[in-house]
Amino acid sequence: MNKSICDITSPEDARTFASSEDSGEKVEVKAKYLSVFAAATMIATWNTTSTLMNFPYIFGQFGLIMGPLLTLGMQGLAFYVALHQIKLTIYYTNLGYKVDTFSDLGECLMGKKGRYIFMVVQMSNQIGFLPYALDLSVGALQRIFYDCEFLKCNGNTMVIVIMLCYFLVQLSRDWKNFHWLAYLVFGMTLVQAGIFASYAFLNKDKQFGSDETLLFFGQDFELPSNCTLPVLITGNNTEPPCITPDDFYTFDTFFNALGAIVFSFAPAFILTELMSEMKHPEKEMKAALTMAFSFSSFMNEFIGLTFVLLLGNQIPMQVQHLLPEGSVESIMSQLIILFAMILDFVISVLVINRMVVLHYFPAFDFGWTWKNAVKWGTVTFLPMTVTFALALLVPNFDSMITFVTAFSIPYSSYVLPSLFSLHFFSKRGVSQEVLKESRLKRVILNIAIVFAMSISIVKFYQFIINLTELDFSGDYWCDQVAS
Repeated sequence: MNKSICDITSPEDARTFASSEDSGEKVEVKAKYLSVFAAATMIATWNTTSTLMNFPYIFGQFGLIMGPLLTLGMQGLAFYVALHQIKLTIYYTNLGYKVDTFSDLGECLMGKKGRYIFMVVQMSNQIGFLPYALDLSVGALQRIFYDCEFLKCNGNTMVIVIMLCYFLVQLSRDWKNFHWLAYLVFGMTLVQAGIFASYAFLNKDKQFGSDETLLFFGQDFELPSNCTLPVLITGNNTEPPCITPDDFYTFDTFFNALGAIVFSFAPAFILTELMSEMKHPEKEMKAALTMAFSFSSFMNEFIGLTFVLLLGNQIPMQVQHLLPEGSVESIMSQLIILFAMILDFVISVLVINRMVVLHYFPAFDFGWTWKNAVKWGTVTFLPMTVTFALALLVPNFDSMITFVTAFSIPYSSYVLPSLFSLHFFSKRGVSQEVLKESRLKRVILNIAIVFAMSISIVKFYQFIINLTELDFSGDYWCDQVAS
């Protein structure tokens, strides 16, 4: 009988071979484990690289004091709940359950119903995130080769990115196969932060908004005399962009900034999967998560504060677009974003593939045989086809990100682990043994639930509004697709 991926990679199995029942061939598989630093870099780059460019805008919205505190508070809450998720996973693993995926944890907590709930939430995040990663990859590739007419058509560039990602997924059966890419993106993220900070220092004579950045949300500010309204935000502006106070501080901009913070640190989707490939997950995953949280928080705070202190409070979303088109800094920044989005794309597809394989092909041994390659390639068509279809049917990917921040992230990062822990375990009479939580910690978990539900309700409203404002006019293949 074929072995599962758990049999091959778990510390309980000292044997290092996998057999193919149909072909009769045996493939040697070395017992390698995911290291702490590899897991930390995957979580850090998964959460940081694609959102780092938004924190100048976030801090411009919330101010010098409220911005950093709110970011630390919201990301810290997600970090705390993630630590709690690790404890739950370890608890059930020690009881002898096989907990290799997020949905496995759901089944341990609430039976088959819990499995399907966790599976729907996790898959909705991955499917919703893939178009976003595709969109950023298309934009980055177009700005790297800004003179290429063929790539200026969004549809053409999108096909190239999908083909590249499909090829890379074929080289990745588990997390260990592409840890090298995580290391590369981790180093490139540091370079990206240096590029952004250098831009802010070299252009501190330009003023984006008021002369003094706000301390808290909602304070009035004066427009500088050299502002022209409105100004298109591009890398070729001669004057800084200006937004009136009434336009900058609105209900939508407030919750857009909140949603961007929620989106910036959401490790819950891959924690359990990463733990399944670690030798000592009970110790190593907590260390990896702490390292990733520390790195992500420092980078976000550093870039956000650097921009608002030097340039003002009206920094646009995605500050990489401020870099002059065709400049070395712009090309380097876009190249880093491209690598990061490809990594995130591969991670998301890998999560989906492993869920499909383990559920529908339990005898799949993950060995490097031609038969397995064909099956793995066939499974990969599922997320790739769905991503391509969403790119064709939903021309504005902002609505997809609003969907993810309305449903997937709040429920997976905050609600589900907290809710099931507080209520399920207390009903089963094992809460004292498992959680050993003080009253304060229980209050924190309840706050996480209320906070996430509130964000979900507001972002759902914005999701509906975005759907009603979709624009299908113009050259559909070149201008609307992946826009």
